[in-house]
Amino acid sequence: MANLKPGRYIALVLGASYRPGTTATPFALQTNIVGPDAPTTGTFTVSPTRPSTKPLEPFTVTGRWSGVTRTPATAYVEYPDGTVVGIGD
Repeated sequence: MANLKPGRYIALVLGASYRPGTTATPFALQTNIVGPDAPTTGTFTVSPTRPSTKPLEPFTVTGRWSGVTRTPATAYVEYPDGTVVGIGD
């Protein structure tokens, strides 16, 4: 969804089935205005910037988002394998 063009969209949540023994599935939905006129304030940093790594071993980095002046706010981090992680306030 990171490649959506600016426009109007509809979010639809359809409860097709529930876990055994339940009659509802809780969820949260956050929407934001994202487009060419969206504010671009704030800075996203990751530390360590050059982590010590070994092939095929996971490593941890910490991301920080600062200077965001409006909420709700959304940012996305895309990894080289195509994985996209949303960061919302």
